[in-house]
Amino acid sequence: MKNKFCLWEKIKKSNFSNEFKNWSLGYKLMFFFGIALLIVDIVLLFYYFWYHGSRKLGIIYGSDEITSLFGNKINENVKGDEAFYPHVLAYMWRQTFTFTFISNFMMAITMIITPFKRNNQKSQAWFFATIIYITVTFLIYWTLIFPTSFKKGIWSEPASAIPSLIVHAINPAFGFAVLILLRKDIHIKNNQIWLTSVFVFCYFLFAFITFWIGDVAIQSLNKNQNVKNIEDKYGTVIYPFLNFKKPFFYKGGNLAIVIILDILIFVLSIFLTPALGFIWKASLRQTKKTKKYIQ
Repeated sequence: MKNKFCLWEKIKKSNFSNEFKNWSLGYKLMFFFGIALLIVDIVLLFYYFWYHGSRKLGIIYGSDEITSLFGNKINENVKGDEAFYPHVLAYMWRQTFTFTFISNFMMAITMIITPFKRNNQKSQAWFFATIIYITVTFLIYWTLIFPTSFKKGIWSEPASAIPSLIVHAINPAFGFAVLILLRKDIHIKNNQIWLTSVFVFCYFLFAFITFWIGDVAIQSLNKNQNVKNIEDKYGTVIYPFLNFKKPFFYKGGNLAIVIILDILIFVLSIFLTPALGFIWKASLRQTKKTKKYIQ
């Protein structure tokens, strides 16, 4: 009992304890929200490993009919280690490629770190950047992805609807609330807002490169078939609207339009986050007092 008491006394006298006492209520809430969101994100990540990974593979290849087809048709002329089997870990980790999970984790981590560096302008800028990214997640999901998800029945099942609601609505709402609460303490430079586009551009470029690398495999797999939405089924697209053969769900087949829409994707990657950043910045300038902090 004495040891426990001594440990508590050490914690009370520690630098963290003194640091925490000096935080405003807004930064204290930011810190605790950040920890809570990070825990939720980690739990959801492992949940998605099971729900969209091992569970889904079990359903797809679990029946005797599918297993027989998979073993006899695909591997009938293949021997030893060259036989093809679904890679469980790869299927699980594909969830981490989504902008949703990246932006959720980035925001949670910066919410934990920023209170310790609250007077550091670059730290404030990183937090503001993650708010912009989570805003992208929020807007793109509810405008471009939600209709498709609804048609697929994702929102008819609580097992998939609740996690999606958390990462696409509840978590962003916490981030928005913290930014509004600390709007007088956040100082952002215009060039930092423009720099937020670098990450999004690199993300879209990654999606573009991996799509065309994966398309090589699809051309071989789809020689004698005409599978609908084959890129989505084989997982060469991170998001359906980032199908660079059918950008923004365009299925007309006109090459000129496809190229224009692909270019538009990269134009958006450059201007979307700065536009959102300046909108946030303008909306936080509610009084002359707040203008002093957000310049």
